[in-house]
Amino acid sequence: KRGKGTTTSSQSSTANDGTINWLPEGFEPSDDDVVCGWARQHHSHVGNQKFRRIVEMNAPLYDNARSKVEKTKVIARVVKVVRNNAPPSGGFVKRDFHSGRW
Repeated sequence: KRGKGTTTSSQSSTANDGTINWLPEGFEPSDDDVVCGWARQHHSHVGNQKFRRIVEMNAPLYDNARSKVEKTKVIARVVKVVRNNAPPSGGFVKRDFHSGRW
């Protein structure tokens, strides 16, 4: 999520400071973005398929991690890979149900 705007909608995803980080008007997720949500269509999105492969490749590192700190580092690595592969979009994106914006 890149573009930044503020709204009072309680249904939208918000940052820790309460602002909503909107992507530009007309944004559509790329094949490198991970589309978040429960809809079955997200499961087949190319970016989500890539994400599952990245997670599978890092699962042994996570399983063998001996502490929460080590496990957190593995997770952070996965997130970093997704975000680095998806500029200038957001890497992990979610569509607001009410506005249709990402």
